[in-house]
Amino acid sequence: MIAEFHGDLDYRPDGSLIVTREPDAKDPDEMAERCLRAITEGRGIATDGSLFPTRCETICIHSDTPNAVDIARAVRAVLQPFV
Repeated sequence: MIAEFHGDLDYRPDGSLIVTREPDAKDPDEMAERCLRAITEGRGIATDGSLFPTRCETICIHSDTPNAVDIARAVRAVLQPFV
């Protein structure tokens, strides 16, 4: 099993995903920072600003997120030093 972090979705304070029927665009830089934190610190940030423990061995960016390509580029840029 590989721990997956979702780089284009929001999380609740308990670490569960918030899945919506109609995905909305997210700020690419903010999503990239969340992914970086998940990898380097093992923590995610919830919609209320609280942190929760997480494991991150792979990152998922959903293709139906309106600006998925921009998010993926931003995530790749911040993670480049780790590749």
